[in-house]
Amino acid sequence: MANTFYIRADGNNRASGLTDAEAWADFTPLAGRTLLPGERVLLRRGDCWDQQLTVCGGGTGDKPVVIGAYGDGPLPVIRRSGHISERCVRLENPHHLILEDLEVCQAGAGIVLFYRRSYHNEDVTIRRIEAHDFFGIYRASGESSRNPDWQSYRAPDRVGFSLGICVTGEDTTPDNDTRVLTGFTVQDCHIYRTGAGIGLDWCDHRNSDGTVTGCNKFGGVRFERLNLHDNTVPDVSLTSMFLQCVTGAVLRDTVID
Repeated sequence: MANTFYIRADGNNRASGLTDAEAWADFTPLAGRTLLPGERVLLRRGDCWDQQLTVCGGGTGDKPVVIGAYGDGPLPVIRRSGHISERCVRLENPHHLILEDLEVCQAGAGIVLFYRRSYHNEDVTIRRIEAHDFFGIYRASGESSRNPDWQSYRAPDRVGFSLGICVTGEDTTPDNDTRVLTGFTVQDCHIYRTGAGIGLDWCDHRNSDGTVTGCNKFGGVRFERLNLHDNTVPDVSLTSMFLQCVTGAVLRDTVID
């Protein structure tokens, strides 16, 4: 049977993490762990963390990895301290994965899906997310807002703008037109007060070696029942939805203001 790991702010990182009573206190025990098909990581509703949640691994078509919430009350929150370098969630080469029921805020970027020379991934769903107050990053080249403390910042993860939800990564010349992800769904999300709301952003069609990428990195993309508004952070704002290298996308039942 696949494991379910529980995390609650008053937990214990030396515990097993396998029940609510044995819950971990934060995301530290996940470091270096690769999640297996069917495994779940659940954050207790009503709790808050100032720490990046990094998830490695993925599932299968019938046994996805799930990152979500448990208990009663408001969404669990990952709230960072507001620095341009911070991220709330980073998913490493995700595939057959569901991320749901989470609030993320106060960082350089919110949820980052990063594909490091990883191809033919399938089926990532992000749903019921509240993402807000991301600011500072203007381009991956290092331009940023007028904050003098940030002007020398260079994004190490190729995140080009202060996005609520971002898909990006590294590529190589022989794989310029190889599909990275098929089946990316974002549903029932509320994203506001960011430099850019949602982005499939393969760094201006450029790979990490500077070569040009074609239009085939992402396919089968669906955006449904989204509320994107006030993504107009001064000095760094781009748009509420920024799509590059996408073949086949559907946008429905969505408000962009």
